[in-house]
Amino acid sequence: MKTLKQISIFVKNKIGQLEKITKVLADNKINLLAINACAYGKYGMIKFIVNKPDLAYKKLSPETSACHLRPS
Repeated sequence: MKTLKQISIFVKNKIGQLEKITKVLADNKINLLAINACAYGKYGMIKFIVNKPDLAYKKLSPETSACHLRPS
């Protein structure tokens, strides 16, 4: 059985954060397979399953303050 990897990104809860992240994915031809977003006051957590998790992590890490890659 193949293990999926999940990307978790801690972001400020403000307009445009999801757009910024999905633009990086689209520019690198990375497809979203699943997404979960939760807000905690001024901050939020966005979790993704994508078709190219290692590339997504490499491209998103410099663009975000806290990006983690782990088996889901």
